[in-house]
Amino acid sequence: MVKVRGPIGSAEAAGTFGGSAVFSRWKGRTYVRTKVTPANPKTALQVSNREMLAFLAQRWKTISDANQTTWYELALQRQVSPYHAYIALNLDRWRQFTAPSKTHPPAETGTLPDLDALTASGAFAHIELSQTWYNRYDAWGILIFRSQTPAFTTSRHTLITVQPLLTDSGPLYDDQNLLPGTYYYNFRTFTTTGKLSTPLGQISATAT
Repeated sequence: MVKVRGPIGSAEAAGTFGGSAVFSRWKGRTYVRTKVTPANPKTALQVSNREMLAFLAQRWKTISDANQTTWYELALQRQVSPYHAYIALNLDRWRQFTAPSKTHPPAETGTLPDLDALTASGAFAHIELSQTWYNRYDAWGILIFRSQTPAFTTSRHTLITVQPLLTDSGPLYDDQNLLPGTYYYNFRTFTTTGKLSTPLGQISATAT
């Protein structure tokens, strides 16, 4: 398909030609470049990184002033705000598959939550995950992983969401827009200072 405004080679030429070339103008001169189709913005790692970023951004406003203050020194070193220092370092940790921390430096200490049960209930196009904990102790959040094969590894590639642990029991996450089939889930919790649990065990449910 040809979409060019003005004769090709003229000062007015702009648009696409044959789906592979783009004519544009810059500083009054016409030039041509190869048309680039953006990559899929929803690769597994992109979804994983966006989920962690969303968790970090949402939780910053709930962090105490004392904990936010621990990011000031790093912020001064990097010449950014404490918020941006917190985001940047925790995303760096996540790229190494390490849990985020409320405080700097991440001590990776504390008591992980004591699990009672995690359950999955399937319905039309979605599966609802629920939780029950004996004690949440120093828990800050939970990583939720999903696969359509029963034997899978918890990794950045299989993470679907990061959720805060705010209650001892109740709904945890509603996994929506699923095609019919059986889905397998695993979980890992982390403390306020970045200590990461081992996988908590696999459960499954079927979306219809």
